[in-house]
Amino acid sequence: MEPPDVPMFWHFAPLTLRSTETPNTTRQKIFQILKQLEVDIETMSPWKYRLQLVRGSAYLDIQCHFFKQGSEIAVDINLLSGDRFVWRDLAQNIRKMLEGAEQNTTCPFPKDFDANPEQWLSLVEHGSMDDKRRAMRRLALSNSDFDVRKIELWLRKPARTFLEREIRCWAEKIKTKRARL
Repeated sequence: MEPPDVPMFWHFAPLTLRSTETPNTTRQKIFQILKQLEVDIETMSPWKYRLQLVRGSAYLDIQCHFFKQGSEIAVDINLLSGDRFVWRDLAQNIRKMLEGAEQNTTCPFPKDFDANPEQWLSLVEHGSMDDKRRAMRRLALSNSDFDVRKIELWLRKPARTFLEREIRCWAEKIKTKRARL
């Protein structure tokens, strides 16, 4: 199956990659690089993917489309939401690695805002999925005392999405850390 032609009036993102290789070879190369960079890849439809990455407190939500444009395959990779500085470094790494260079590991780790454990727990209960992930991470890294029962739902709840798996991972770290205390 071939990727679709570029839709009329399509506006390409700043990170657009082009290849004269076959569509499957191009996709395989790019996905190999994304996996090395620890990017989660979710199929939305044939030749359309959702890419997600957590780097420190930053969460990137990215859309990736493969198109046929003449004799080339065009790969349009667009940041939908997230920290633009982390995105810039990820995009640079993707480009460099496609050229055969080593991964640059100087990606910035944004800092969380200061809050007390009760504020973080409130985000775990009432925030967006990314807020829940950030709050759970912050609680796991904290030495403060708080009511662990408020995170236990995430230890039992099935983790189906990328962010749910991230939240569960931090919840498990909290439980392990608290069990040692």
